[in-house]
Amino acid sequence: MKTPLLSVTALLLTSWLTGCQQTNDIEPQSLARSVAGTYKTNAFVNPLFVELTTGQLPQLLVKPETDSTVTLVYTQFHPTKTAQQLSHVLLQRNGDVVTLKQAGKTIGSWQWDRIFTSNGMETQANVLQLTNQSGQDSSLSFTGYRD
Repeated sequence: MKTPLLSVTALLLTSWLTGCQQTNDIEPQSLARSVAGTYKTNAFVNPLFVELTTGQLPQLLVKPETDSTVTLVYTQFHPTKTAQQLSHVLLQRNGDVVTLKQAGKTIGSWQWDRIFTSNGMETQANVLQLTNQSGQDSSLSFTGYRD
């Protein structure tokens, strides 16, 4: 009588331990893949764009390079379509905020925050803020959200 009980107990214990091991094998998503996506803005998020129509608003594309670096492609549609690219931007997590750095200099941040969508609705979204002075005549400033 003890042998079947022992066998059932061993089988249950083995399946329980195996089940616990499988959950530990799940890898967390890389920081770059978490931040990656297309970010848009509007006049509520950035009042500098109050005079632009929806099709004229700039956007920012974030593409992963490695687990902790990304390439940023800022596209401006008004007055003419131009694109600026920042490569090898390092992402560093500091609590709830991810800091964006290039050449050791902080150029932006990414965090979960409240925003107003284009139709004025308040919601929560991933907000990316970017400020980069790349030369005397060239600067980049963007605040946008990812849906």
